[in-house]
Amino acid sequence: MAPNDSFSSKQFAPYNTLVLAGLFGFVWAREAWTDGLIVDNILFWPGGYFLSLWILSPLALYFFKSLETTGRRAFIKRHLAISAGFGILHFFLTGLLIILLERFFRLPEHYNFYQSGSYFRQSWPYAVDGMLWYWSYIFIFLYLQTRERLAFEKQRSEVIQKELAASDLSVLRTELNPHFLFNAMNSIAMKVRLKENKLAVAMIASLNDLLRSVLSRQREKTVPLSEEIDLLNKYLMIESVRFGEQVEVTQDFSEDLLPAEVPQMILQPLVENAFKHGVRDSLRQQKISITGAKENDALVLTVFNTTEQMRRFDTVNGSEGVGLPNVIHRLRRHYGTDFRFQSMSTGAGIAFRITLPFRLI
Repeated sequence: MAPNDSFSSKQFAPYNTLVLAGLFGFVWAREAWTDGLIVDNILFWPGGYFLSLWILSPLALYFFKSLETTGRRAFIKRHLAISAGFGILHFFLTGLLIILLERFFRLPEHYNFYQSGSYFRQSWPYAVDGMLWYWSYIFIFLYLQTRERLAFEKQRSEVIQKELAASDLSVLRTELNPHFLFNAMNSIAMKVRLKENKLAVAMIASLNDLLRSVLSRQREKTVPLSEEIDLLNKYLMIESVRFGEQVEVTQDFSEDLLPAEVPQMILQPLVENAFKHGVRDSLRQQKISITGAKENDALVLTVFNTTEQMRRFDTVNGSEGVGLPNVIHRLRRHYGTDFRFQSMSTGAGIAFRITLPFRLI
C-alpha cells in the first residue's frame, strides 16, 4: 500500500467517532460530578459542542488530503485560513444544533433565534476551540502520514534487501558453479572411462547432494555452521578426486561451534579460491587448512593454503574473480560493519580470516 492511499474516510470515521464519544462522556461525567446530574443540560453542554465537531471533522481530512502535495509555506498559510473558517462554522453550528435539538426533544431552551447576542457573548470561545480542534486533526494526520510512510519505506527496503540477497546468491552460483560443474563432470566422465564406477557414483551422489542443498536453501540468509561444513565437504569430496594426493585438506571445528549462525556459502568461495591459486598452479603437494574458533563473543573462520607464488589479492575491485568481493559484499549486507575480513600473506602461504558475531541459530 502506498502511503498516499492510507487516509481514507472509512478508516477515519470510526476512530474519530470513538474518540469524540469518549471525550463527550468524560466531559459530561465531570460536569455531573461537580454540578449534579442534570439530564436536560446534556444537549446544551457538551452535546451540541461535540456533535458539531463530529459533523465538521471530515472537512479536516478533506482539506488535509487536498493540500497534501503543496509546499510547506503554502500548506501552513492555507490551513490557517481554513482553520479560521472551521472555527466560525463550529461556533454557528453548535448554537444551531443546541436550539434545534432542545426544540425537538421539547427541553427547556437556553437560546432561541432571537437571542443571538446572548449566544455570541457567552459562546464566542467555541470559534477558538474550533480552530484548535482543526489544527489538532492536522497534526494527527501529519503524524500518521509520517509513521505510515516510514513503515512503507521500511517494508520496501526489506523487500529490496531480500531481492539483493537472493541476487547475491544467484550471482555467486552463476559465476562459480558453472566452472566447478564443468570440471566435476569432466572428472566423473574420466572415472567412468577408467571404469572406476564406484568412485564415479560417489562423485555423482556428492554432486547431487551439493546441488540439492544449495538450491533447496536458495532464499535462506543464514545456516548453522554444521550445514555449511556439510555443504563444504560435498564440494571437497569432488575436488579431492580431481586433485588426488596433490592437496591435503584438514578441518578443525569444535562441537560448540556447530550451531553457530553463518551466511550460506561463505566458506566455499574461499576454499575454491585456495584450490584455484594454491593447488592448480603448483607441482608440489599443497595444504589447505579450514578452521573455526570462538574468540570472546566472535566466531573466527580461517581458510589457509600453502602456495609457491605470493600474490596480492584485490578483494575490493575483484581482479581475482567474483568470489572474494562477493563474500565481502554479503558479509557487509548481513552484519553492516560488525565483521572483519582479512587476507594475510606469509612465507608459508595465504590465509583468509572472517570474524563474525557469535550467534546461535
